[in-house]
Amino acid sequence: MERANRITVHNEYIYMRTKDYIFEGETQKLYLYAGLVIKQYSTTDTEINKKVIPVHSDLIEGEVSAMPTYAEEIPSGTFSFDLTKKQFHKLLTKAHEDPATLFIFKL
Repeated sequence: MERANRITVHNEYIYMRTKDYIFEGETQKLYLYAGLVIKQYSTTDTEINKKVIPVHSDLIEGEVSAMPTYAEEIPSGTFSFDLTKKQFHKLLTKAHEDPATLFIFKL
């Protein structure tokens, strides 16, 4: 009799944000990206599979002078934070209500 493979699933809830300045000639532009993803690991007796599931993201790109005021407060660079499932879903709900929430999120 063949033994059935048992599958175990584990999720990681991730928040990512990037702020970068882009110079095009004399114009300085700002690139802002924020997103929520789930990294899902499925484990059997013989293998581990990883899947990245994009859940929600937003992108703002334009001249620095036209950016929302909160953009100045966001640190430059790329950041990634692990969240609890509760934090993830709370941020997702708030981001649907007010897109700025996704960019200004702090742990």
